[in-house]
Amino acid sequence: MLDELPEINEAAERLMAGLVCRIAARSRRDWALGNWFYDPLDRPGSRTERGRGFEERHLWGSGNQWLLEWHRFPFEKDVAAALSEPPIGLAGATQVRAAASTDVRLERARLTLQGFRP
Repeated sequence: MLDELPEINEAAERLMAGLVCRIAARSRRDWALGNWFYDPLDRPGSRTERGRGFEERHLWGSGNQWLLEWHRFPFEKDVAAALSEPPIGLAGATQVRAAASTDVRLERARLTLQGFRP
């Protein structure tokens, strides 16, 4: 089964590791990931559920292009902030917001976030 997984470049691997390492992270007041299921900051819209659970979260890609999709908490902007903003963001990571997604870029790797927007 492991042989069927796509290749991942080093920078993209660092982005994925960043997601795992920050899963319970939060800033003092601006963003929070809440282990991917609740908002420790209890902001308006955070209790809204558009999806039904784990089966609606997807991560896939190859090389340096990856896509993460989900329909419940955390907010898309919070995930981007956790990966790219000081003091906790990955050194060199940047974010670019578009109408339907946010790209987090690190070197030549891109993680496209299509997540919860209240």
